[in-house]
Amino acid sequence: MEKNRSYAKEKRNINDRCNICGGLTNLTWDHVPPKFCFNSQSTRYNSLLEIHEKQQYTHIAQNGIKYRSICAKCNNELLGSNYDKEFKKLVDLLYHIYTTPGKIGQYIEVQGLEVNKVARAIVGHFLAARNEYIESKVENELRDYFLNPSLMPPKDFKLLYYVYIYNTIMIIRDVAPKKFGKKEYSIPEGLISCINTFPLAFILAHKCKDNAELYDLFDFCSENINDKKDIKINLLSYKYPNKERLRHPYWPCNISDDETGTSIILVSNKANGSVFSQIRDLKKK
Repeated sequence: MEKNRSYAKEKRNINDRCNICGGLTNLTWDHVPPKFCFNSQSTRYNSLLEIHEKQQYTHIAQNGIKYRSICAKCNNELLGSNYDKEFKKLVDLLYHIYTTPGKIGQYIEVQGLEVNKVARAIVGHFLAARNEYIESKVENELRDYFLNPSLMPPKDFKLLYYVYIYNTIMIIRDVAPKKFGKKEYSIPEGLISCINTFPLAFILAHKCKDNAELYDLFDFCSENINDKKDIKINLLSYKYPNKERLRHPYWPCNISDDETGTSIILVSNKANGSVFSQIRDLKKK
């Protein structure tokens, strides 16, 4: 494999089924995470199978991590020009907090956020972060939610979030981490997918029993797409709860034998397209 190609370019034909609406059409590129999450520059990355075997990132994506996986309508009319705009407001707010000199408190309440649009933006990028179209009950429930602006989030799903302070990106779909040992370093157990990038990491969890003391964005959602809600953010959630120790950049998928790591992680055959990358810097675009 040539090392200067995007991971997504290796896997997908131009004409294929859209990962969101399922239509057979020409596919467009979607940056996952969005460009405003510092994902627009040359990025070094490894795949899921390589990350625990190699110390350095071995491939290069020239303009950020992106997937050719969704149609122009889903990408431009729904995700990019609509839901991502509200998501960007949240990212810009947190960027301002963490780049402004001075001491910050532990909790903030973000007021008047169109949280239903933000939640759909995140779900849309999770759907886009695959190198193939998958037909499954889990995926179809997420598609229905994204495409129908009056639906509540699907049952048995959580969209957990926490502050992410690293200059890395982790995108992973459909793994099942299992934790043994000390409960104070708990993880969300169940089928999970992750998008970790500064300043927020998201864990999309299905049938998850343990929130690991994280807030669930779906808890703030409603049936009205335009509803404005106040959401809570723990500005110190980049640390393990009640600890001074920082979460690992690949948490909760860091395989380790120490007290904080995941003891075992089962990888679904639908997890292709997972990427671990390093951003050169976190300059505001």
